[in-house]
Amino acid sequence: MNKFRMLYTKKQILTNDEMAVLSESYLCKVRIEGLKFWKAYPLDKRRNDWFLWTVINRPNYFNKVDQQFDIPAKTEWANIFPELKANYLYAMQQLPDKDQSFRNKAWFEVSELNSDLRQQKFIYQITGIKNDLTGYALRIIELAKQDRGTDFFQPLQMCGDIIITNAKYMGYTNDEIFVFLKQLMDANIGQLTEWADAKSDLLHLKESPLALSFKTFDNKWIDINQLKGKVILIDFWATWCSNCLEYMPVIQKAYKAYHEKGFEVLSLSINKISEREKVLTAERRLNVTWPLGIIGDEKLKTDIWRKFKFSSVPQLILLDKNGMLIENNGGLMNETALNNLIKQALDIP
Repeated sequence: MNKFRMLYTKKQILTNDEMAVLSESYLCKVRIEGLKFWKAYPLDKRRNDWFLWTVINRPNYFNKVDQQFDIPAKTEWANIFPELKANYLYAMQQLPDKDQSFRNKAWFEVSELNSDLRQQKFIYQITGIKNDLTGYALRIIELAKQDRGTDFFQPLQMCGDIIITNAKYMGYTNDEIFVFLKQLMDANIGQLTEWADAKSDLLHLKESPLALSFKTFDNKWIDINQLKGKVILIDFWATWCSNCLEYMPVIQKAYKAYHEKGFEVLSLSINKISEREKVLTAERRLNVTWPLGIIGDEKLKTDIWRKFKFSSVPQLILLDKNGMLIENNGGLMNETALNNLIKQALDIP
């Protein structure tokens, strides 16, 4: 474990494939050793912590180098998983605090769904096999019905976001996604209906242009309607978001490569206005040379978050020359995919 952490902190010395293999070997090792602990100490409550962890951080049982699956290991886990899950949920039911018992069960089921979706994305990319979206819709609906005012709806919403933002990389067409969203809306469950309706609005940006305007730090008014003819990347971020900061150099590289050919970047921080100095410090450190604004305390941020039901940052939106949606998040968080989409939109061979 220590060796893994040491190499992980120095990930810049490893290729993506090397990192994938290293991460996979670590997850497999934790699962194997944890299973031994589970069997050896049936009364130790720490085994429940391990089980939840390994469900959330499941290995895919693959070798990235030759893209081969360890079928026996995957099958063995699939065979014992139902019993482990039943034992875990039974342990959760025995908690004296029934509200906590319900919450733990709901959190587990949401975490399991999240993990299933991330694994399905990987499996589709390797094998081309995809799951029926109706099954996922039914799982989300059943979980949404359980909500008793707890705080697990946002993680459930993020499960839906995995499907929406990675649809292309999970093998789903826009038509399939709209059917999926309609199933969720037809369930008529408060927050879930609102979320599905908002995501439908987001996808409809592929048919009608986004309207967005804001004021930059240096009091320049930016209106994307005035940027027609440009390919635009809108980057919603925050100074406390490590993924946002790590990805900013990737955006910067793309900006330098394609700006003169018609590519623009608009970075909108959701920090509070009172945190202006933090944002300016990050801007200087990251050498941001494109329009930057803060929308944290403004109606603009509230309207955007409510309209499209964004749940976290980063949120990336790539618009074509007519201001219509090309892609949001998903592949935009991959440098190669981002560059390919920009070049396609700019008609660069």
